[in-house]
Amino acid sequence: MKYIKPAIGCFVMVTLTCLAMEDPLVFVNIPSILIVVGLTFGALLFSGAAFNTAAFWNQVRRYSIGSGIVGTLIGVVLMLGSLNDPAAIGPSMAVALLTALYGVLIGYFLALPMEHRANNK
Repeated sequence: MKYIKPAIGCFVMVTLTCLAMEDPLVFVNIPSILIVVGLTFGALLFSGAAFNTAAFWNQVRRYSIGSGIVGTLIGVVLMLGSLNDPAAIGPSMAVALLTALYGVLIGYFLALPMEHRANNK
């Protein structure tokens, strides 16, 4: 019973989010994923956080949101650099917006619940 409620909660979040979208694959952007996951993972390695503690998940939350902001700035710089080519603005805007989305999703819908679970052990 200890693992059933979290599994159901995760399933409900993912399923309802996917059902709310017309095409969930539109929200998959490899450069954005690499920016958020890479910066978060690198920062965690650099900090030397102990895995699966409340402090670790607090750092995951903070680093993922921060990397989402950095990715947004990278996307805006790419967008401003391609103002002469209107076709290149769309992919750059996708990087800008999706990195923020990924950072918030990881921070608030993965790391924060895991932090609460680690605190309640």
